[in-house]
Amino acid sequence: MKNLLQLNEWISSLNLIRNFSRLNLRDKILIIRVYILTGVMRSAMLVFSFKNLRKYMGEPNKESSFYLNDRDNRHAQKISWSINKVSKHTPWESKCLVQSLTAQYLLSNLNIETTLYLGVSREKNNENIKKSKESSLIAHSWIRCGNFYVTGGDGENFATVAKFKKGGFR
Repeated sequence: MKNLLQLNEWISSLNLIRNFSRLNLRDKILIIRVYILTGVMRSAMLVFSFKNLRKYMGEPNKESSFYLNDRDNRHAQKISWSINKVSKHTPWESKCLVQSLTAQYLLSNLNIETTLYLGVSREKNNENIKKSKESSLIAHSWIRCGNFYVTGGDGENFATVAKFKKGGFR
């Protein structure tokens, strides 16, 4: 049984390598950047307090515009695609806040305005949401660029407790 599981993991790794090799050069570079950035963001979350991280999330209690031009929309969709692909295969946890911070960093480097949301809700069965042991509340993070939700969905079932506007310096 153990050999069968190892074979399955090996085949899965080969499929990942084959899929990666089929990507164009720009997508390969983006995938590598996202992989590294998710590691950096996860490390920052483990090393720094939330109070210190919050300083880099943007302007508190402000929202970005709901308008997004076609060029910026394509960038946001490509970044969303890459984060969704990469976060499933990192050896570290790459859940909602790591994904949001990664997206926010990449989009702000392109001078694209974003809003990072933090929310809470009563505990539900959702694998993307970190559960708290002390209470029945769960926290979630998502990021919006124009009217497109880049990571974490649209936060429909969450009460927004904080929002941060960043980028858009053209």
